[in-house]
Amino acid sequence: GISEASFALEFIASSLFCIYNMLMRHPFAAWGEMFFISVQCMIQLILFWWYAPQIDILPRVLLMNLGSFGFMWAMSGQMPEQLLPFLGMAPAILGIAARLPQIVLNFKQGSTGHLAFLTFFLSFMGNLARIFTTLKQLSDPVTLASHGCAAICNGTIVAQILYYWNATKAANAQEEKSKKAKKEE
Repeated sequence: GISEASFALEFIASSLFCIYNMLMRHPFAAWGEMFFISVQCMIQLILFWWYAPQIDILPRVLLMNLGSFGFMWAMSGQMPEQLLPFLGMAPAILGIAARLPQIVLNFKQGSTGHLAFLTFFLSFMGNLARIFTTLKQLSDPVTLASHGCAAICNGTIVAQILYYWNATKAANAQEEKSKKAKKEE
């Protein structure tokens, strides 16, 4: 199913990344794609809430408002400068928190289930491109570390997909066989 938490984490991480880069006055070319990803994630969250009427919308709207106030506070110049590195690393921490359970699950199962190689490969290549552009455009170790963490996580999943390729095919075939058998019962 669709995970609200996944959309929310990605929205928070991409928004924090944008705020950090705006405060650091990095060129839009170095972080602009994350702005559009933030907008995309926000739209996905709103659509999720719209089509899941059984959820209580009030706490979610309150949290969005709290986030808006946090954005205004950060952009107003009131945020202590010592918090900037933490703000810059927050997306990496959220990304690791989102990917680590998947990496551990793949290891425990000895397969990668239905993870799409192309999705993770393209994410990994995007991370490598961001590392390259960060090295060329910015001299910001926080941004570099953030992209490095994302590359390690996505690269690990790509490596797992390749390493467990045959085991995954066998596990998925067995799963399909079991589903067929249950339908015939």
